Amino acid sequence: MAKNNAVAGFNALNGVELNLFTTDELKAIHYATMEVLMNPGVQVSDPEARQIFKENGCDVDEKTNVVKIPEYLVRRALQLAPSRFVLWGRDKKHNTVQEAGGKVHWTCFGTGVKVCKYQDGKYVTVDSVEQDIADIAKLCDWAENIDYFALPVSARDVAGTGAQDVHETFTPLTNTAKHFHHIDPVGENVEYYWDIAKAYYGGDEE
Repeated sequence: MAKNNAVAGFNALNGVELNLFTTDELKAIHYATMEVLMNPGVQVSDPEARQIFKENGCDVDEKTNVVKIPEYLVRRALQLAPSRFVLWGRDKKHNTVQEAGGKVHWTCFGTGVKVCKYQDGKYVTVDSVEQDIADIAKLCDWAENIDYFALPVSARDVAGTGAQDVHETFTPLTNTAKHFHHIDPVGENVEYYWDIAKAYYGGDEE
């Protein structure tokens, strides 16, 4: 059973709504964005990503790595993207439903490299370590207003060991029953994280 939170923009006393732009302003931003994606385009450094763009109808310049994305492709991608999905927690009661135009959710987004601690009557700022990740994960696990856990700080005490990502994956998994959102831009690492999660959960069955 997923949690039920307040609805963004719903016309009720329990709703949460924040209007920063008018409908016309949003349209103007959209049209300007579509224009930039097509001309001048965006620079994509990854060869595999450029190939995917090319196969799907984008104009790709291999000399400059610039990809020009037509508006119809953006619209098609939005149509094919799921409007609703579940962030699964280790405990099902912490499952979080993400929905387009839906409910408001909260997390502890990061990733920082320093923490401020209260020691001997004063505040000190120090490098974050793996234990900080564990402590924050336990706090977020307890806090009812935090829906899922995102890596808040870095394990600087294991930086340069070649295993920092492993520590930053396993430590949250073992210290919160909520969904864990890892922050890593390297797609190739996902399979390794999946193996770690399966090993901890005892398999990939529900």
